[in-house]
Amino acid sequence: MVANVFVPNLSVGSKGRDTAGSRRVRRGLGVVGLVVLLAIIQNPVSEWLASMRLTPQPESFTELSFVEPDRIVDLMQLVAAPRGAAFVVVNHEKVATSYRWHVDATEPAGAKRRLVSGVAKVGVGERIVVRPEIPWTTLDPGTRVQIGLAQRKESISFTLASGAR
Repeated sequence: MVANVFVPNLSVGSKGRDTAGSRRVRRGLGVVGLVVLLAIIQNPVSEWLASMRLTPQPESFTELSFVEPDRIVDLMQLVAAPRGAAFVVVNHEKVATSYRWHVDATEPAGAKRRLVSGVAKVGVGERIVVRPEIPWTTLDPGTRVQIGLAQRKESISFTLASGAR
């Protein structure tokens, strides 16, 4: 008498290279090979793309901000006290640059005048603090004070509150 017995997940005989495990190994080796190949050719290809300006270039810009931005409210409201509107220029460009800066005042009636200006020379990746001498006593309440860089769109500003002198 011959008995047929079924045992789950039991495989008799050799399937050789067609087993699922060997397929995974071959696929894994193929992925590793592809990664190694890409690593070998990446540097020359990326250099070529950069030389042709086909890849994103590092952004070149200038940063302009107040030294103490949290004190701007105090600056706007101080009465008969010494004030300063120090600002920082940071050069994120590829070359050292001389920035022409200016401080303008726009009166509530709309008249605009230059209060003070100067030049700040800033090296690559460096920053400089500028402390302009602003004639505060000549400004009326409601005047907008704007600090800007010539030939650039960067500017920062604030408006003097009423009663400020």
